[in-house]
Amino acid sequence: MPPPDDRRERLSDAYRDLRDAAAAVPPLVTALGRLISEQDKALREAEAREQLARTDAERAAQEHAAALDKVTQAADESARAASETERDLDEARGRLAEHTARAEGALSAERSETARLHATIERLSAEIDHLKAERAAAPSAARPPRPKPTGAPDESERAPKPPADARPARKQTALKPSGTEAVPPQAEPDLLAEPTDAVSPGSTGGEPAVAAVFQAWCLAARPVVGRVEFFADHVRQAIPGASVSAVFRDANSQAQPVMFRAQGGASPVEYWLVSHAGQHALLPQPLAAQQFRELAPCMDGTATPAALREVEPAEVRPVGDQFELVRPGRVA
Repeated sequence: MPPPDDRRERLSDAYRDLRDAAAAVPPLVTALGRLISEQDKALREAEAREQLARTDAERAAQEHAAALDKVTQAADESARAASETERDLDEARGRLAEHTARAEGALSAERSETARLHATIERLSAEIDHLKAERAAAPSAARPPRPKPTGAPDESERAPKPPADARPARKQTALKPSGTEAVPPQAEPDLLAEPTDAVSPGSTGGEPAVAAVFQAWCLAARPVVGRVEFFADHVRQAIPGASVSAVFRDANSQAQPVMFRAQGGASPVEYWLVSHAGQHALLPQPLAAQQFRELAPCMDGTATPAALREVEPAEVRPVGDQFELVRPGRVA
């Protein structure tokens, strides 16, 4: 057994060590608690970040799925639209082929009709020229005398005929209401019959030739009788250098004098204007064998294209960019 003094000293050392250890415990506990708290905070932050990342991933997955659905739907719609477009294109190709075939057939028929009309017009023009030559070669006594105006001098006292420009203008006739007068149906003309005299006694200058071509056109040119471009071809063949165009009168206008324009108005009525050598002759537009588009107030008479035996074109003169009716024409 150690001496009491040694044991006391050891106990004293142990007490001191214990006391030192006890003094060191609180800081260690505090440090350990702080460490545990920091680790717990870091763990919570990690869990929050993980939850946020999981939420973002889920939202991104949902957005990706929605985008994929939209792409799939758009692809389906594009495929459906492409199919419909292809079907429409096939139908359009079919209609185009059908219309092309019909147009080619109509064009072929039109060409045949035009060739026939050319031949008919040339024959009628040749017959008219032959009749004109016969009338010119016939004795003066054989020609019917022209009506003499009241108060005019006798034939023996008449001075030499003045130029055409000095001829007194024909008295303006009373204007009739707009519109073509109704006429009873007439039989189709015999295209092989001898053409009658298409020139009225009062016609002068280039009017006889214009009247002759117009009469032949109305008698023979169907079904394109109302097409001014076809009529223009035959006018230029008979009267080289002549120009033909469509002019329009406003059917609602009651202004005097009657005016014509190159463009239609609010209620346009078409006429045909033949210009040659400074003269301007106006003709009514034939619509069919039994109808002119309009006669009054620009034309006297009630004749139909199929029964046209006498033509006197109306006289017009240019006024600016329009034409003014100077003297009405006549059809019979």
